[in-house]
Amino acid sequence: LLSVLKLISPKEEYESSAGLAAFVKLKNPGRSGPGMINHNLADVHQPAYAQAVHSLTPASFFLVGENIPGNEELVRQMAKDGHLIGVHCMAHVDLARQPIEKSVEEIRETADWIEAVTGKRPEYIRPPYGSWSTELQERVSMTPVFWDVDTLDWKSRNTARIVKHICKNAAVHTVVLMHDAYQTSVDAALETIDTLTAEGYTFVTIEECLID
Repeated sequence: LLSVLKLISPKEEYESSAGLAAFVKLKNPGRSGPGMINHNLADVHQPAYAQAVHSLTPASFFLVGENIPGNEELVRQMAKDGHLIGVHCMAHVDLARQPIEKSVEEIRETADWIEAVTGKRPEYIRPPYGSWSTELQERVSMTPVFWDVDTLDWKSRNTARIVKHICKNAAVHTVVLMHDAYQTSVDAALETIDTLTAEGYTFVTIEECLID
């Protein structure tokens, strides 16, 4: 799942149905102007989404295609709740380091799965490792999404450390990377949402963030 924070005035609160992470807009008196944060939790096979449905936090989920079969209802619920759903890739591979045709097929197949389940063709891709190329950009008609802060949540698996790292680096136009394969990351995402919401942050999808 990929999500971002944008800074907006508390009066401009954006509310939507459940999610784990999101683009957020905010205007926080204690920080330097509008910015955004992004959480990325890309493994749809985890129960993370179900745990977070109580949260009014729009999210951007970038899915691993091979995890979609058997989880179609979960993906439909994400779409129904108004979250943005994008492509990660079919398997977790470095798209820029394998033959271009194979990478294009990985992306196309994942997009096909998402469209078949949700009825909408995804427009955004979060490439594994942030690995992208000019050739891929020319061959794939999707907008790549990257990040500024890597929480290394897969490595530390420490909720408190992840939350501290995100909140410390929450600033102007900041994109934060997370993964929902670990319960510690899910807990950190939920705690971060509560913490930053209390500071005046409101969450929107990456599409809204890029258009604004």
